Amino acid sequence: MKLRSNIYILPFFVLFIFSFINFDKEINDLSLSKNKNFVASRNEHSFGLISQKEIKTSSISKEIKFFESFESLFNHKLSGLSVIDENVIDPYKKYGLDFSTICFCNSTSIYIDTKNKNFIVFNYCDSDLPLKNIKNKSVFKISKIENDRDKIVITTAPNLKITFFKKDKLPIFYMTFKGAFPKQYVGSDLKKVFTSTPEKFQKEDCGDFDG
Repeated sequence: MKLRSNIYILPFFVLFIFSFINFDKEINDLSLSKNKNFVASRNEHSFGLISQKEIKTSSISKEIKFFESFESLFNHKLSGLSVIDENVIDPYKKYGLDFSTICFCNSTSIYIDTKNKNFIVFNYCDSDLPLKNIKNKSVFKISKIENDRDKIVITTAPNLKITFFKKDKLPIFYMTFKGAFPKQYVGSDLKKVFTSTPEKFQKEDCGDFDG
């Protein structure tokens, strides 16, 4: 009977701990992987994975630290980057928004909505519009978000698996995927590198090109 009592207390203990580690107000359950819950705060900017079987303060701190490095991946518009000048070391000058993205409007942007559990794909040239006002977009329902060592793996219906990983502390995410990624209307030039702060990077000049 004592063991059963401890099991009931465990979920409340977990929420108590998270109330002291950067989680504001209530915590909303986003989705389940096999052994972990992905949770996000109501302000949609704090999140992490909690083990369902064994909760330790040290392991929680490790999970939170891991997800903090991916914070700008969620609930931000992500723009695709290309290598503009491979000879420079400064990443803000090495990567940028290329001619295809800005002038041809042929590049895909992404938004990972943790509140509504949607993976949204749209054209970069619609980035200034509110998501609800973007007509040409593809929306995939997220079924799972999980961490796999140094990367985030997102699974959506019907059979799309997207992986994001980082190499440094910059807001740059490298993406790979398995499945059919949409191209019609949203842009066929799908980049391998994405950022939530495109304004910090180089931007190619369209010159007299009017589309």
